[in-house]
Amino acid sequence: MIRPSSAPAITTKQIEWPTVLLIIIHGLIFIALTLSYSVLSWWLIWPLGGLLIAFHGSLQHEILHGHPTPYQWVNEAMIFPNLALWIPYSLYKSSHLSHHISHQLTDPARDPESYYLPIEEWHRAPNWLKTYYRFYNTFIGRFFWGPIHVMVKFLLSEALMIVKEDWKKIGTWLIHLLACLPVLYWVVVVCEIPFWSYMTLFVYPGLCLTLLRSFIEHQAVENHKERSIIVDTNPLISLIFLNNNLHAVHHNNPHLAWFVLPKVWKSERTAILKENGHYYCAGYLTIICRYWLKPKEQPNYPL
Repeated sequence: MIRPSSAPAITTKQIEWPTVLLIIIHGLIFIALTLSYSVLSWWLIWPLGGLLIAFHGSLQHEILHGHPTPYQWVNEAMIFPNLALWIPYSLYKSSHLSHHISHQLTDPARDPESYYLPIEEWHRAPNWLKTYYRFYNTFIGRFFWGPIHVMVKFLLSEALMIVKEDWKKIGTWLIHLLACLPVLYWVVVVCEIPFWSYMTLFVYPGLCLTLLRSFIEHQAVENHKERSIIVDTNPLISLIFLNNNLHAVHHNNPHLAWFVLPKVWKSERTAILKENGHYYCAGYLTIICRYWLKPKEQPNYPL
């Protein structure tokens, strides 16, 4: 069984051409779809735009883990234009690498990607807020409403830190502005896509898909090796998520390239499921049906 790594980000020692090829193809499809905006129906742009933005997030995830070249500045230059607009890459990177410290996984006090509320905060919360968070833990709440929740909470938190004179945040957001400007120029000026159309037809559904993946990725249990799931889904969704649906495999060895994860899963399936306590689901449709209106878990952190 591949053992967990103590260093979440390890730059690859050779160029991984499958990832480079995907970055190029993704960019070309984005250009083609945005140029075709005026001749395509919204119901066609909405799923395709969402898939492209979700895939962009998957590429960012691959790159922050040190792929696809030995030079991290080259890797990050490949995805410098920020198609999602709402979150700076550097903040996503630092947050996600902190998330990979296994012993604090799911702990809302130490895991920046935890969806749990600290028990003290839960006890102090009024009943209407508890009801809201239970709704947010359903599939409908996370998938359809989740992007609003995530973006508003994140942006308010960042604004508050800037108000408190966290000057490093200002530098981060200035770099993020530089990453967004070429995207906005291309989308709004060249392709004549209204800003709010881009947000609703590309960014919003892209974040919906990302939240579908993260919805059930982790559970708060005593054994940290049993906190990450395996979702055995179809090849298209696996590609969009760059096999991050095999999340237990990724957390066991986060420096592995996306195209290696299925090989490890197939060769070590029994050992992986034994180690993660059989935290497994056969596809996202099963997850959607099971948790459509039922909370995945109670929102309060149980440990």
